[in-house]
Amino acid sequence: MELYVSSGAFTGRINGRNPRLLADYWDQFDCDGFELMLFDDLEPQMDSIIELYQKARVPIRALHADKRTGDWMGNPDPGAQQKLLDLFERNCRVGNALGAHKIVTHIWGRPYSDQHLDQIAQQVGLLLQIARRYNLDLVAENCVCFSSPIENLEKLCQIHPTLGVTIDTRPAQFHRELARTVQSPVFQRNMRHVHINDYKGGYMQWDALYPIYQPGQGEIDFDLFFDGILQKHPQCSITLEAPAMRPDCVDVQTLGRALTFILQHLKEPIHKAVV
Repeated sequence: MELYVSSGAFTGRINGRNPRLLADYWDQFDCDGFELMLFDDLEPQMDSIIELYQKARVPIRALHADKRTGDWMGNPDPGAQQKLLDLFERNCRVGNALGAHKIVTHIWGRPYSDQHLDQIAQQVGLLLQIARRYNLDLVAENCVCFSSPIENLEKLCQIHPTLGVTIDTRPAQFHRELARTVQSPVFQRNMRHVHINDYKGGYMQWDALYPIYQPGQGEIDFDLFFDGILQKHPQCSITLEAPAMRPDCVDVQTLGRALTFILQHLKEPIHKAVV
């Protein structure tokens, strides 16, 4: 089981999404690699960013696709599909150049969310083809939506049985379906990646989505969640995605404590495995 840190945990508006932070601080983390989050405003610099990370030998194991992919997945506008496919292919080129194995992808977004699931299912098939061409495993994320993320993923995985899935703990708690997610066939058969952060708020309480808390500082039952991983997915990869940002440096201490929290849960399961 590999443990990563998301570059989005320490690069954001507060520091201008400075891509140098990852190159300068990556070797100060006790982890197996990084999940690189792609932002639309960094796209014009992408060639130089790739060169920077290659030269610094940053171990990028996963890529988080530009979140606009989710916005365009369910957009009924005739031009949205081509924008989606072009953007996703550009993202896949980045992942391939940096040696990533997985590409985390939002498959619904604003403003349509999961309203057009049939259309989303068709788009997923096209994205899977593109990802395979670049030797990337597409792992669709259980983002917040209008209905149920895990139900949507169950439907999509029936249509695309090889589709990989990323389970993010915060949306699962937001929709109050953490226990259901752990019991889902998607968790058992399709989950290949995990995002860890915490949530403190009510059922589908939209104004509680932010701030995002470090694991253990919210209300998520991580004993339940990690026990499910240890029983069913000892080989999945895990990314710490909870943000701790500073204007001109990386908060290695806060993120390091969160990594320790994850490692302790992986090494010390609370419940006995079901035989």
